[in-house]
Amino acid sequence: NGKGETPLFHACGTDNIHGFKSGNDTIVKFLVARGADINKQNRNGVNPLIYACNCENEAIVKHLVAQGADIQIKTNNGNTVVFVACMRGNVSLVKYLVDQGAAVNTANTFGDTPLAIGSQLGNTEIVEYLLRHGAEVHVKDCDGNSPLSLA
Repeated sequence: NGKGETPLFHACGTDNIHGFKSGNDTIVKFLVARGADINKQNRNGVNPLIYACNCENEAIVKHLVAQGADIQIKTNNGNTVVFVACMRGNVSLVKYLVDQGAAVNTANTFGDTPLAIGSQLGNTEIVEYLLRHGAEVHVKDCDGNSPLSLA
């Protein structure tokens, strides 16, 4: 489409298509098995994995990762899949992605890190998990705030 999205994007959970807000893992598996590009980014740098994380569809996230989706990929704003999972407050997804090797200290274009987002949202479980996995507390965003000062 005009946004650079393929059918796989919509099957992974874009809320622009009725009935697919949560994603459709059967269609995702069908498309991936037939060669759909799982790392294709739209004009905003969003890919199917980020859509699935945003819709919190763990089955689709796990399938895409198992099929080789890039868990370090960034959107045009520098957001990663861990960042999106933190924004959604989804502890299970954060843990899964970090356990799969996703970086915990990658900052977006505003200097925000997953730890900063977890701190801003007051999600103690995410904050503690990220800290146990090497998240830096003194990294400052564009406004000079660190996750420690945001807590």
